[in-house]
Amino acid sequence: PTTAPTTSSSTSSGASASSDSTSSSSSSSSSSEGPRFFKGSGRRSSIMYSNSNSTNLTAADKQRISRALKKRAAELPGTSIHALMTGNGSPYQNIQGRIMYATMKMIQLMPGGDAIKAFTRIMHRTTDDDLVGEFPTFRAYPLEPSCDNWCEFPVKDRANAVVQWLMAAEQNPEMIQGAWLLLLESDYTWMKPLELPGSAHDVAAQGYGFKYDYIDPQYPSA
Repeated sequence: PTTAPTTSSSTSSGASASSDSTSSSSSSSSSSEGPRFFKGSGRRSSIMYSNSNSTNLTAADKQRISRALKKRAAELPGTSIHALMTGNGSPYQNIQGRIMYATMKMIQLMPGGDAIKAFTRIMHRTTDDDLVGEFPTFRAYPLEPSCDNWCEFPVKDRANAVVQWLMAAEQNPEMIQGAWLLLLESDYTWMKPLELPGSAHDVAAQGYGFKYDYIDPQYPSA
């Protein structure tokens, strides 16, 4: 596991959803060695960031986090959606992400589009980038910091980054603004509002998705 200095500051430009003028932190309760989550200091930083890529989740930790997420979902409308986009902040992915975010804003104006209540970019990177002011960003600390510039398997950090976000959401439930969590990639383009399988409060409603066959956990550098 890699840990960054807790005193690291934002190096990004742009405005963020955060308006804090000073940093504050909340520690994960799952492990003394797990990530520590910090709110961005000022309007020019990620809304929250992690300084460690370690998760160290036990079965009990996973169950506790699951209960916390279900509790938060129960507080929200069953047809509400929180969209999550992953990426590493590279110029290529950022151009894609801008298009995806812009088309999402367009379909939010269509009938049924108002089900999307929030959007968060989960960025696995060691520092903030130039887009933190364009849409809310949670910065997860990457497994492979060299991917900030280039690496052979850039999606290797994706799953770990999502886990870091879920751990932070356990400690900060207000991070979740939709009962359904929709995991996206930066190269998606919205054509119309998403048709949900039902209310998230209905235990019979099953989520859906597809296999990311190129995200191979057996890849040599994964």
